[in-house]
Amino acid sequence: MTCPKCGKENREGGNFCRHCGANLGAPVTHHKRPSPLSRISRNMWIVIGAIILLGCGTAYAAPKVKDYLAVNDAIGSAKQLQASGNYAAALAKLNNVDGMWMFSSTKQNLENLEKQEGGFVQDQNNYNLAISEKSSSTVNAQSLLQSIPTDYPQYGQVQTALNSVQSQIEGQLKTQAQQAQAQAASAQAAKASAQAAAAAAQSQATAAAQAAQEQAAASAAAAQQAQAAAAAQAAQAAQQRRAAIITQLTHIYASLSADNTSYYENAIVDSNDGEELTAEALFDAGIAVFDTAESDANSILNDYTNLDPDISAAASDAVSAATYCIDASNSGIQVAEGYGDASVTNSDHDSCVNSMAQLEAFLNAN
Repeated sequence: MTCPKCGKENREGGNFCRHCGANLGAPVTHHKRPSPLSRISRNMWIVIGAIILLGCGTAYAAPKVKDYLAVNDAIGSAKQLQASGNYAAALAKLNNVDGMWMFSSTKQNLENLEKQEGGFVQDQNNYNLAISEKSSSTVNAQSLLQSIPTDYPQYGQVQTALNSVQSQIEGQLKTQAQQAQAQAASAQAAKASAQAAAAAAQSQATAAAQAAQEQAAASAAAAQQAQAAAAAQAAQAAQQRRAAIITQLTHIYASLSADNTSYYENAIVDSNDGEELTAEALFDAGIAVFDTAESDANSILNDYTNLDPDISAAASDAVSAATYCIDASNSGIQVAEGYGDASVTNSDHDSCVNSMAQLEAFLNAN
């Protein structure tokens, strides 16, 4: 059938367009949740059949069954290693089974996991390097921490370290501002002293009085310079805080955008293809990342005071985008299981995309 939104062709009976995700208008069937046995995927039946053939002495099936079990064992082990934070070992587990036989969907899943683990290894290296440089260069540490995306599993540690570095930078700027203010006060006192000396020297020679007045003028100029320096440093601190928040919003947008591509859209394709279990797993994985993005956006609204109005609006757009994407994913799970409403899924996802577009417009303008 032809998609009414993008005009591209899709297979008959699909709920969503596999190209743009739009609702194809397929009738929604409401029925009871299928039994666990009826939800076994086509690939699993193939494997069960291969095992039966192996038991009957079929030599052809044995290597494929062995590879299938090894691949799935490697994926399971990699996920456990990822959960424990050992991303390098998880990546090694996945690389070990690259050349083995597997279904095309499993191969795609394996490649996605390898790409993900490779990114996590780089993120972990950046985090460790930032921690090692934190005492010597807060600017380098901040740059490394800001390069780590929010889908990194241990992003909570990254956020804590980033807040610590930002506090150090703000503390340094505050100290510099205080020093400038002290210099201004000292210059002001010097000005007052010079004025008193000028008054006391009224009875003295005109040349001496002129010299005192020149000294007072010089002290006043120094006081003005010190005050200007203090104001400039305060403005710099505010600008750096704004830049840090925009960087956080950029990471949140990148996470939402990447998650829509790698999880939600692929889940829609699998749901249309009848791969219910794979679709549900992708929706669940997407919800986890959307939850993190929603939490990070709420942190901006709750942790910072006196936000610029455009920053506050952008953070609210990020919260809305994440919330709508969570709703769309939950609705998508219901559709995959056969009792949801595809139009609700499409509506929530459109709202998510609209909120993301508003956030993207802000980031492009800044």
